Amino acid sequence: FRSYFETIVRNKMNDILSEISKIKDKSKFMDKLENELNELRELKTKWFLSEEEKRTINSKIGEIQSQLGIPVNPIEYSIFDLKNVTAKEMLLEKLLARGSITLFIGHTGCGKTKIAHHIFKNLLISKSNLYIRYLDMDNPVENLNSFKIDIYKENYGERFKYYGKRNHNLDLNMVNEAENVILSIVEEQLANPKRIYVLVEDNLKNIVRKNRKGFIDTNYLWKLEKRFQAVGGTTIVLHHFNKSGIYADSSDILNFCDAAFNVSFNENSSSIIIEPEKQSRYALESKAFKVNKETREITGEIEYISAKMSVEESKIVKIIKDLLIDCGEFNQGELEKEIKLVRTSLGMGEKKFRTILKKYSGTIWHCYRGENNALIFTAKVDDMQNLQNKPNSYFKDI
Repeated sequence: FRSYFETIVRNKMNDILSEISKIKDKSKFMDKLENELNELRELKTKWFLSEEEKRTINSKIGEIQSQLGIPVNPIEYSIFDLKNVTAKEMLLEKLLARGSITLFIGHTGCGKTKIAHHIFKNLLISKSNLYIRYLDMDNPVENLNSFKIDIYKENYGERFKYYGKRNHNLDLNMVNEAENVILSIVEEQLANPKRIYVLVEDNLKNIVRKNRKGFIDTNYLWKLEKRFQAVGGTTIVLHHFNKSGIYADSSDILNFCDAAFNVSFNENSSSIIIEPEKQSRYALESKAFKVNKETREITGEIEYISAKMSVEESKIVKIIKDLLIDCGEFNQGELEKEIKLVRTSLGMGEKKFRTILKKYSGTIWHCYRGENNALIFTAKVDDMQNLQNKPNSYFKDI
């Protein structure tokens, strides 16, 4: 009986190996056809070809395309394509567009992962048909408890999957495993077109293929993400600056994504700040998020302008604002006299003070030209909305 069972198992394995061998042969044959097709397309562009030679090449191209299942004009839009375009939708206003590849880049420890977590938490709460697939190739498992990943998996089930487990018993190529995960998410989106799938890649350096020198292979950069985008998927990618403060590996990282934000942390305001680096066709804006100093968790969004201020700048701005609210209005000379003592105690010069007056005009206070062409500053409050907010050209002589 044992010998009979072993024979069945052995035959089954042989059948499987035979099928795999056939698949490999088919893959090699298809690769060969694709290479031949590309060579013929390149050959077709040569200036010295006669019309008869071009027809011969076109005939062979058509034959190969038929074998590969490629349409005659694969990149031509059909009427159906154009009539069934999904309208541009912002998943998060001024921050994340559906169907985009959005990059968040910054130095190590600036808060990129915190921003990604804040985004997926809000999306899971606000959209019941949205599914998060988080590919974490950066954080060790020890960090996941502090991220409360287990709670999100319990609460959202199939709507939230988290990848990146390192298996020390298996010699896995993690880049290949990451690519397989992305391909599986592409298939999920194809099978469920009414769902919104969001893929988070943390971080790009550990996910994308490398060339022989160890740098990102630009031939594969965004290749799978573009496939995901083509079926309606949305991708958030985290990446880092190198020690020189520029894009690690290649500027193509920025060039070929749809939108990008620079991420930084402001110690003075204890906040994570994101600023658009690339907007493309999306209306994005700078944002700031308050961070709890003890838990290091984002507690909510705060005013970007306030978050960007230094300690000295925020003190001066608060004093000016309070003065304008209490006293109504000041011209520039009067403000400089009133604030001089505080300004000098902070080590702030007159030029810096005037820069602040200009910088926050129209956002924190109003400014207009008064008698003798003097600059007049007033509080920006509801009962003073009738005052004109003059353009920055009025500041040319500050």
